[in-house]
Amino acid sequence: MAESAAGNHVKHEPLILRIDRKIYTFARHWLLVFNVTAFFFATMPIIIPLLASQGYTSLASWLHMSFGLMCHQMPERSFTLFGEQMALCHRMSAIYGATFIAGIGYAIVRDRLPPLSFRGMLFMAAPMAIDGFTQLFGLRESVWELRLLTGSLFALGVMWFALPRLDDGFREIRTVVETRFKRLVREGRGNPL
Repeated sequence: MAESAAGNHVKHEPLILRIDRKIYTFARHWLLVFNVTAFFFATMPIIIPLLASQGYTSLASWLHMSFGLMCHQMPERSFTLFGEQMALCHRMSAIYGATFIAGIGYAIVRDRLPPLSFRGMLFMAAPMAIDGFTQLFGLRESVWELRLLTGSLFALGVMWFALPRLDDGFREIRTVVETRFKRLVREGRGNPL
């Protein structure tokens, strides 16, 4: 039985090593993946009206509808570009734009920026909550400048809170995988990295 288990372990080891390599690679480059994704979400609401204005209406319509899953897309709360409505409202445009800016900023200062406390994040998110809820309950009508400001503050607070913690977690994953690979090299099973 022990021989069978050992044989089974060796048989699956190459798959495990391949998975570990993929995990290690992602853990090393997670911020790049995050920033590319954030760039996509920050720029697509601008690209969609451009596509529509250039006659790519089917593609623009499909993309606009896809972004509708994340946003109410009310015309009176959305910018118009190239004569077409943007795919996100003012606040969501600010959130995605600020998320991208925060990701780039974090890539520059990542070793020098301590994480924001949970209380600090709530403090930065509070203006958006106040603006959104007072508008939702009909107590007042917000303006686009306030939506941009509060959405940006919210995104910057969440990113300042989350990105350093994600970085620590991915650093820990890299350390675990590197330790495993070093053990395999010591055991003479090649150079997994």
